[in-house]
Amino acid sequence: MGQLKTLTSVVWLCLFGFALAACSGGHNPDLTQGPISGKQTVITGTSFEVLEGTDRDTAAGASKFLLASQPLADARFATHFRLTLELQPGGHAALSAFGEKTATSATSLKNAVVIRFERPLATAPLSVSITASGTTDDWSAFFKDLDPAKPIQLGIDIHNDESGEAHVLVWNLEAGDHPNLPTLIDSALDVNGAPGKGFGRNWGVLLSNAELQLARLTPPRYEH
Repeated sequence: MGQLKTLTSVVWLCLFGFALAACSGGHNPDLTQGPISGKQTVITGTSFEVLEGTDRDTAAGASKFLLASQPLADARFATHFRLTLELQPGGHAALSAFGEKTATSATSLKNAVVIRFERPLATAPLSVSITASGTTDDWSAFFKDLDPAKPIQLGIDIHNDESGEAHVLVWNLEAGDHPNLPTLIDSALDVNGAPGKGFGRNWGVLLSNAELQLARLTPPRYEH
């Protein structure tokens, strides 16, 4: 009986050793291709998961993606994002909305509406672009009066519930939010529409040499 118990113990020790070796020494693509997550942060009441990419993702700088813990109500939905961003010289930030999570990139959503803000290294105006459905449009001209050296305070409506492309409106909230505030850009009036729309429920903010100081989600400012 004692010999049987000893043999059983040896078998369990061997199996445990093999399991450790498989976990530590084997190659598991699920461990290397997905985002490194588990960190949480809360910014002005909005909860985010902090995602850091692989070396390939962050080779150009220290980038991180703040993925909102609470997805949007629906892919066909309209909402308002209130953001305050501070950009260092050469830094950029991007709002990704109505996107889908992907296991191949920690710092982006696929099929999203992405509005990107970049502060040049030299003294120059803010660079702004929007990407959706595989097309990128330059909207920098509409933001030329904003000082990229100061915190950028914006209100952004994205109406992703329309039959065609998303309807995007952006307001400058530096002087405060008040009724009848003119838009910096209205994609239905100032350009030939946004380049496309989003196809998911997730949203977040990519930061590279930048800080997200305020993030708040509210009902859309503009009602059709």
